[in-house]
Amino acid sequence: MRSSVQQKGQSLLAPYYLVYMGEGGEPVLGYMQGKRCLDYLKKLCQGKTEVLAELAQNLKKETKNYAYMKAYSSAFQLAIESVIGKSQEVGAASFFSTELVSLNAEGVTSQSDFDIVAFVVVKRK
Repeated sequence: MRSSVQQKGQSLLAPYYLVYMGEGGEPVLGYMQGKRCLDYLKKLCQGKTEVLAELAQNLKKETKNYAYMKAYSSAFQLAIESVIGKSQEVGAASFFSTELVSLNAEGVTSQSDFDIVAFVVVKRK
């Protein structure tokens, strides 16, 4: 459940964080753009009712039946680092503004403060 009062400098999806990571491990859309990430996913999935079996099979093969997910877990770690790093920027800026909110103020300071709720891999056909 989300509070009806949205604080400036806080993600619309808080307390959840959604980051769109590129293939090179860089954040394409950061956690403050979670709504935009969802819009992209919606557009990609529009009109599709099933997983593309060929792509799912390729991912299964690439990861040896999902046992070797290093590339994807590395992307997850980088996503967390981007969230924490951005929070530290906001935290530093909040010294000069009463409108910005830092994750540090909410007790989010390390990778162990995050859990994966969902992990989506988008592949080209």
